[in-house]
Amino acid sequence: MKKLSVVLLVFLASLPAISQDCSMVIFNQSGERFQVILNGVLQNINYETNIKITDLYFEGNYKVTIAFENPQKI
Repeated sequence: MKKLSVVLLVFLASLPAISQDCSMVIFNQSGERFQVILNGVLQNINYETNIKITDLYFEGNYKVTIAFENPQKI
């Protein structure tokens, strides 16, 4: 019975680790401002040099598109 309680306790303690959310930070060292489109959804309305996207879940792959404020400088 004691072994079963320990196994059950370890299992219950590890459940929060399974459901963790992920986050992603995208930044530009040269100072060019940009927008991020993640899976077809615009993540930031204003152009920024540093963007943090939170509450991501592991879905396998994400499609990320970067749109620069001034595309002629690229």
